[in-house]
Amino acid sequence: MESSASAGARDAGGIMPPAPSTRVQIDPDLIAHLPADLGDLVRQEIDRQVALRVTAAVAHDRRLLELAQEGGRIGVFEIDMRSGRSTGSAMWARLLGQPDSTACVDRQMWIEMVHPDDRERLLNAVAKAVALGCDTALDYRIMLPDGGIRWLHSRNLIEKDEQGRSHRAYGTLQDITDRKLLEAQILHNANHDSLTGLPNRRRFMEEVGQAFAERERTGQQIAVALFDLDDLKPANDRYGHEAGDALLTATACRLDRVVATSGMAARLGGDEFALLLKGPSALRLRTIAEQSLQVIHRPVTFSDRLLRSSASAGGAVDVIGHDSSPELLLRRADMALYAAKRHARGTYREAPPA
Repeated sequence: MESSASAGARDAGGIMPPAPSTRVQIDPDLIAHLPADLGDLVRQEIDRQVALRVTAAVAHDRRLLELAQEGGRIGVFEIDMRSGRSTGSAMWARLLGQPDSTACVDRQMWIEMVHPDDRERLLNAVAKAVALGCDTALDYRIMLPDGGIRWLHSRNLIEKDEQGRSHRAYGTLQDITDRKLLEAQILHNANHDSLTGLPNRRRFMEEVGQAFAERERTGQQIAVALFDLDDLKPANDRYGHEAGDALLTATACRLDRVVATSGMAARLGGDEFALLLKGPSALRLRTIAEQSLQVIHRPVTFSDRLLRSSASAGGAVDVIGHDSSPELLLRRADMALYAAKRHARGTYREAPPA
């Protein structure tokens, strides 16, 4: 909401009034024909009027700048590099959670404000900028006095002294919290299934690829299990898609609980789910997969009805030197899944070593 001060700086139409002119036009020949003492008085009055108009123009420009800072949530500041003390505009102080618009922030205060996860990266970037005398643009989080988190974008211009040493910095600080939250939501939506909240196929494949990259360094084993619901179509056909959604969300919750601390559950699409297991958990693939089937096979309550729930599953443990890619490992698990569906639905099959 616009402050009363902001509103007061505007005319009735909601627009800032034009800057006052600093020019005072009087015919100099007219002054020349005046008596000396009267001419002096006129000149003094002209000087006074010019000074008043210059003062009004400066105040007008300052208010425009304040309105721009308030609208864009941008503060301006300067840093004395020798003392490490920073001062800035009222908006700069507000963005840092400082109650006093004339606040002065020293280096240690600023470091303590910065989120612990961002401190090392930020301090390294600042140290490099100071050493090289180069300008910087940085995004980082601060912790507010009320416990909240605020994302800030800082642009700093370094000024050097006569010896070429960085001695002062000027910059802007902008609140980008809303933008960062939106980016995080977009990223989450791109990597998660909208119905169940589980990671989607894209995210699952990224995780499997990362597991293979880690295996090159650690030698850890990797295993995947694929699950295909046997009763989704009958539930959809008999009770509607809401019933099918109930089966899918229940399955997602159950699988997620099974591997809460030992792996990752994902919905690959349709009625297909997957588990990723690494390290010691990969060696327990059969146990974990069969435990998952047991919980999936429990009926699901929907609108005072009990929906039948069952699934078939297939899994594969990577063999170092044979499963050279995530795609090959998943292909073996997929073949095991279809073997289970073809020979005994509701069971688990594991691919033999490649």
